[in-house]
Amino acid sequence: MPKYSRELIDEVIEANSIVDVVSGYVTLKKTGRNYTGLCPFHNEKTPSFSVSPDKNLFYCFGCQEGGSTIDFLMKIENIDFLEALEMLAARAGITLPKTGDFDEARDNQKKRFYQIHRDLANFYYVNLKRNEQAKNYVLSRGIDQNIRKDFGIGFAPNAWRAGIGFLTERGHTIDDMIACGVAIRNDRGDIYDRFRNRLMIPILNSGGKVIGFGGRKMNDEDNGPKYLNSPDTPIFNKGYELFNLNQAKKNISGDQLIVVEGYMDVIALCQNGVKNCVASLGTSFTLHHAKLIGRYAKEIVLCFDGDEAGNQATQKALTELKDSRVRIKVLRLDPKDDPDSFIRREGTNAFNQVLKNAMTSTSYLLKELEKPLDMRSEDGRIKYAEGAINILSRLDSDVSLSFYTKQIAGQTGISEQVILGAVQKNGEARDRAIGRIRLNYQAKTKKIKKAYAQAQCAVLRLAIEEKSAKALSQFSSSYFSKGFYRNVFEAIMDCANAETPIDAISVMSVLADEKDINTLQKLLVSQDEDLININFDEAADIINKNYLENEITRITSEIKLCDPEDTEQRQQLLKQLTVLKTVQSNKEEANGKR
Repeated sequence: MPKYSRELIDEVIEANSIVDVVSGYVTLKKTGRNYTGLCPFHNEKTPSFSVSPDKNLFYCFGCQEGGSTIDFLMKIENIDFLEALEMLAARAGITLPKTGDFDEARDNQKKRFYQIHRDLANFYYVNLKRNEQAKNYVLSRGIDQNIRKDFGIGFAPNAWRAGIGFLTERGHTIDDMIACGVAIRNDRGDIYDRFRNRLMIPILNSGGKVIGFGGRKMNDEDNGPKYLNSPDTPIFNKGYELFNLNQAKKNISGDQLIVVEGYMDVIALCQNGVKNCVASLGTSFTLHHAKLIGRYAKEIVLCFDGDEAGNQATQKALTELKDSRVRIKVLRLDPKDDPDSFIRREGTNAFNQVLKNAMTSTSYLLKELEKPLDMRSEDGRIKYAEGAINILSRLDSDVSLSFYTKQIAGQTGISEQVILGAVQKNGEARDRAIGRIRLNYQAKTKKIKKAYAQAQCAVLRLAIEEKSAKALSQFSSSYFSKGFYRNVFEAIMDCANAETPIDAISVMSVLADEKDINTLQKLLVSQDEDLININFDEAADIINKNYLENEITRITSEIKLCDPEDTEQRQQLLKQLTVLKTVQSNKEEANGKR
């Protein structure tokens, strides 16, 4: 449970109108006793999101997200229970007590880490004013005083322990500095600043707290990477944060957010009035990032560097986002440009104009398909048509399919009817192949063995009881049966990644399906002796064994369905099968020796 009493939590919730809180993120309209609006947690055109001021609850009939005011803030801001409670308490002018139980140490650690980053950000900011080289670099990048202040841009002195000395004077410990990533201890035991002689850009979470830094070297001849980022810490996870999201979400334009590659791109765009932009933090743009943006906008525009590396990053992002429900567009610049250089040279109007002409993801993929082909030759046009048919077969909109079919017919001279027929045949063939694989796979796994079901129950229950996902890190979601078991596993890992306490309440708050919540409640109170007596290692062995059997069955089916002419794919599948069978054999041998 949280560190505060139930009475105090209820007092904070009652002091905040859920309608007022939700209205800060969603446009609500009064409908009878309730309020309705478009759900911020999934894409929809017809409002299914309802807020009840009488019950102090929200619920979406589309995606089944629901809960209290605290639940809403936790989901919309990607923060944990205590942070949401503190936000509501501050909003209502309620002072929370400093005492607590087992959560106090963790909470105090996070507060110390936040303060270290805040103090260090101020230190860097002041140092920029004192360093001529840093000031000249900032001027050369066209960064004005106002934007420097808005982003808190600073400078890390070219010294080994300048930051450590400053933080020590303010009472921070070396252990905390190392744990939150601003200091490093090497193999010899020497301790020094992580960031030295770099332009420093603070990274803020959605609540406006400094959680990390991005350090940009000012001279390309200097050693080290171009950008040096903070490592993952208890307050910072690169895969779950986006640079400038705290400001971009307040400046949504055209229902879209622009995703760029780097800090300087974001800063340049914001300085020139394009403030609905974010950047990933040293990682590829992922489906999780898309879900995060989907809370605030309906459309993502990928605007990466115009060079080949930017092109590859765009294609990789589209692969990651193929299952996203957020609309994806692509804005490609000339090879010599990135968003920073383009908007500083051409200006805001020019950028907004090219932004209006951003391509759909399908148009972009078709254009990339065409690049290496000679469309004047029959061979080139046929290869283009075959590749385009594969792309179109994944469209789920008849309108889009008709539009692109006309376009491809005009480019290749192949009739629309032939292209549509091939798209349909291609889609049906793929569906049949997938269907056969699924039937073969499901035939073996339709009835979950009792031991496998008990093993899954045991490891999930133990993780919640021990309030730790550490033991589950050996698995991925594919190790668990689809439905309840996989949903609970993913909910536990979501809690772990978001630094949310792993307890029954937190896990159930992540689960979207009421049936899953009810089943989990029954599991946690079950007195089944078979479930109670099984230990974690035994359960893990059963889960691993079942996973290997299922994977071997699945890949064997795929090999049978593989195109005989596609030798590369067949070899890859055979290699995977060999590895799996070797692992299976080793595990069986190890278990036999126990």
